Amino acid sequence: MTYFPFRYSLNIEKQILWYLLAIIFFRKSYKKILDAGCGLGQNIRFFKFEEYLGIDIDPKRIARNKVKFNINKINFKSHDVIKEAPNFNNNYNLVVLIQVLTNSFFNTKEVKTALRNLIEVCQEKFVFNTSSKNTDQIHDINIFLDKSKIKYKTINYGIPKNLRKIKLPLISQLIALIYLLFILIDNKIMSNVKIIYICEIR
Repeated sequence: MTYFPFRYSLNIEKQILWYLLAIIFFRKSYKKILDAGCGLGQNIRFFKFEEYLGIDIDPKRIARNKVKFNINKINFKSHDVIKEAPNFNNNYNLVVLIQVLTNSFFNTKEVKTALRNLIEVCQEKFVFNTSSKNTDQIHDINIFLDKSKIKYKTINYGIPKNLRKIKLPLISQLIALIYLLFILIDNKIMSNVKIIYICEIR
C-alpha cells in the first residue's frame, strides 16, 4: 500500500486536523498500530507500519474494510472500546482515536472509559482529538491524564465560528494552510474548541 499522508475536506477545521496528523506522523514508522474507531480506514494513509489493526463498533464497516484492504499486514475487527480494552494479545506502539470522541453518536459520559481502555494497550504514543462536544470535559480529561502520570501536549486548532461556514474547494484548503502556519508558530492563538492530544506512554 502506498504511503500518501493527505486527506481532503471542505471543512476547514477538519482540513487543519488532516494537515496536523500528516506532520505528527511524518517520516515515523511504527511496528504495531491500533486505530480505534477506524471507520472506513481512511487514517491508514497517515501511517508507516509493520502491522495495523483498525477496530470499529460497526461490523458492516469492518466487513467492507476487509474487502477493500486485502493486505496481510492490515486487519480489522469489530470492537467497542467503551465495553472493554481491545484484548487481542497485542500491545501497540501507536494508538489513535481520531474523530471518535467528536462523533454525535459517542456517549460523552464514557470518554474516560474509552481513554483508559486504550491507554491499557498502548506502549508508546496515544493520539486523540476533541471538539466543542467535549468542551465541558477538557478539565476532567487533563486531570485524568495527570493522575495516570501520562506526559502529554495539546494542539489547539479551533477557528472563529464565522469561518466554519466556509466550505469551498481550494479556498477552504488555503485558509486551513494559513491557520496551520499560525499553529506551528503559536497554537495558543487558536480556539480550544478543537484539540489534539499527543500522549507519551512509558
